[in-house]
Amino acid sequence: MAYMAGQSGGYGMLRFTKRNFYNYAHRQRLARISDGDATATIGYLEGKANVDMMTSARYTRTPDNRLGSLFWANVELMVDYQLFDDVLAFDSTYRSNKYRKQLVVFSGSNHHKQTSIFGFALLEDEEVRTYRWVLLNLLDIMGHKKPCVVVTDGDKVMRAAIVEVIPTAKHRLCGWHMEKNCVQRVKDIEFRKVFQKALNANLESTSLRSIGRRRLSRLAYKITAGFRAHTIVEKARQ
Repeated sequence: MAYMAGQSGGYGMLRFTKRNFYNYAHRQRLARISDGDATATIGYLEGKANVDMMTSARYTRTPDNRLGSLFWANVELMVDYQLFDDVLAFDSTYRSNKYRKQLVVFSGSNHHKQTSIFGFALLEDEEVRTYRWVLLNLLDIMGHKKPCVVVTDGDKVMRAAIVEVIPTAKHRLCGWHMEKNCVQRVKDIEFRKVFQKALNANLESTSLRSIGRRRLSRLAYKITAGFRAHTIVEKARQ
């Protein structure tokens, strides 16, 4: 920084600040590290695949020859999928890692009600084509065995890809996200208790009757009213 200031005739002659300089240097450093990490990761996964034919890794490249999306699964994950593929949970974290890529975890539940992992993916963006790519690769690796139910957080792009790739599967919303939305949007404590009970109930006819039709009707009304109120407030803020 001092060298460039000297060459330019002083700090006042520079067209950028010290913070701009360090931010630029940091971005360039991350770009070099990311390329190195991507190459090392692909090399590691391909090496595992060469040793074990049941390990699979698929990836894409961007137009500038960087790592796009990456999907991988090993033999243990494949075996679990063949046994417990009835319900597929399609969960993602929104670019919370240093590479700014979306991490997707495919999972389900085994006969002990424990979580079973079926595969992992790093996605370059949140477009329908990207979700379509990862779902097609998941089904290809798993012998084109399709789940009966797919659970997501309700993302519209995810749903569009699911309808296109797995049209026979029923789509369901994640209970954890539904409860989280309820807590954020509705302040009625009594309502939250009723909602949580209905959400976690075994929804057979006897369970529905035990909760009570009238109570469920009030519950549905409050959900709708709470959602509409939240929408109105959000639009007003915008």
